[in-house]
Amino acid sequence: MKFLKLTHSLLAAVLLAVAASSCGDDDDDDSSGPLTVTPSDISMPSYGGRINVHVSKGYPCVSADMVATWLSVDLGNGQSITVIGEPNTTGKPRTGYIQLYNSKGNSTGIRVDQQAGSGGSDTPSGTIAVFPTEVTISANGGSTKANVVSGGPCTSAITNVTWVNASVSGGSTITINVEPNKTGITRSTKVAVYNEKGATTSIAVRQEAGTGGGTDPGTDPNPGTSAPAAPTGLYVSGSGSATIPNCTLKWNASSGAQSYLIYRSTRESSGYSQIGTSQYASYVDETVKIGNTYYYRVKAKNAKGTSDYSNTCVYEFSDKRKPGPAKITSATCSGSNITVRWTVPTDQTYGKPTSGSIMVADPSQGGNAVEVKSFSGTTTSATFSYRQYVASATGGVTFSVRLSNEHGYSDSVVIYDTKNNKFYYN
Repeated sequence: MKFLKLTHSLLAAVLLAVAASSCGDDDDDDSSGPLTVTPSDISMPSYGGRINVHVSKGYPCVSADMVATWLSVDLGNGQSITVIGEPNTTGKPRTGYIQLYNSKGNSTGIRVDQQAGSGGSDTPSGTIAVFPTEVTISANGGSTKANVVSGGPCTSAITNVTWVNASVSGGSTITINVEPNKTGITRSTKVAVYNEKGATTSIAVRQEAGTGGGTDPGTDPNPGTSAPAAPTGLYVSGSGSATIPNCTLKWNASSGAQSYLIYRSTRESSGYSQIGTSQYASYVDETVKIGNTYYYRVKAKNAKGTSDYSNTCVYEFSDKRKPGPAKITSATCSGSNITVRWTVPTDQTYGKPTSGSIMVADPSQGGNAVEVKSFSGTTTSATFSYRQYVASATGGVTFSVRLSNEHGYSDSVVIYDTKNNKFYYN
């Protein structure tokens, strides 16, 4: 099972690391054995970074376990180690634990406390403004720039197509490079821009098609004396991603057409409304939502009139996203029961959970996770009896809130130190 493996030895080390951090940094009191590191308690800024750790006794270190998905370790030569933290976009402080091991099986722990970014909410803080927010590039390709007006410094610019490359320099200038358009049709995409706080905005990029263009002759400058015939051969293909979904419509050009009107509905036989126009025999719909099914039709138009509808085509934006990890908001103990509360992530990169469960590391099963509670995907709290799952060596209970759907699941791990009545979670 893909439950985060918190073995009894790792759990013990985590609790020992917490105890060590509360007792100071005196090497003589290091309860983790002959393996000793400095520092063992790290304060990391909200934007993440790399922190150097020195192994003063028991080196070299040969492996590491992380009790936090936002932490990683570069072991280097086993004596000079680098702890790497991702930016904190939760808006709240968080704590993670790293367990180091040497070749003799001795271990010690490092506690990492990361500050929250400004904003103090569960959503990425800060707002980005860029100018311009839309750019048009000729069919020959080229380069253009956009400036960060507010919300900087920005750290990255990402697109999901191969014909656009974007980069950030100095935190305030976004350079967008576009390849020549050899497709014969106009095309569009978006560049997603992020700052160090996790906030995002986008720049719309549209590239013109060449004249004529073989497969996309576009519109006719000499429309004739009557309305054009209805377009034929309309079809749709999906593109984009969970973050920037879109689809591309293409059809056979109509003789005499000067423009095309694009219609869309969520029902096949009725409810069509115009969503855009095009001078070419193609159109990119960037206003779609994952999980919806859309039906499309196109009309041709010139100065003499408008054609009938084209054939109808359909595209289903299937939601194949697995749920994101639950955001643990509290965990409490009363008698023999633990109650945990959480929020369900709403980030568009995650799917909706259809079910959930509490998974607990069972000492009688070698530390493997067992399900002790199940619930619906909209549930945000659960209570379960914990005493039979206390690890005798550490006095700890390890469990997770698991959110699931047909495409997968995500776990959020919680450790309960029964001896000190303390909970640890991200």
